[in-house]
Amino acid sequence: MNKTLEKPKTKIRLPVPIGGLISILHNIQMKIDAAAGAATALELRLRVIAQLDSRVKDALKQKTKKLFYRAELEQLIEAVLTVFHDKLDAVEQEKLRKCRPPRNKTTHASFAELMIALNGEAPGREIDPDTLKPKLLDEDDVIEGAICIERNRGLDDFAKIAREVVLILEQKILRFLQT
Repeated sequence: MNKTLEKPKTKIRLPVPIGGLISILHNIQMKIDAAAGAATALELRLRVIAQLDSRVKDALKQKTKKLFYRAELEQLIEAVLTVFHDKLDAVEQEKLRKCRPPRNKTTHASFAELMIALNGEAPGREIDPDTLKPKLLDEDDVIEGAICIERNRGLDDFAKIAREVVLILEQKILRFLQT
């Protein structure tokens, strides 16, 4: 029997030299810094809106017992969308909703899950010999998840969307609250 045609019984691990891994971690850190900064700026705007508008506080009270400054981000987003649904079009509302999962996955370094939240899948470097396509990552493979993040634009795209949502909130809600 030809052993080259047999499928391996153990998972093949592609080596990652420590020097290369450290370089990848530095590259990812820059992406995380940008994404986390944008996510924090977004969350700050949402909490300011909640503090300024009693309707948002009331909407939060209906969904949770927490005060606006302790509410979960998802609840805060939904409360703002409930109150200001007429100020935001469907695309803007969807952008705001899309910001929550990447922010959480980035914060917790769940990179395979982050890739799924951003792109619908998390392709790794390992190629499936049957399909010749990248195998999907397991969520517990932190190193491969980090490499996946470094190789693609997912975090960059998230940071861009979060910055766009910050501008939307400032232009369409905070300016409205000023009047």
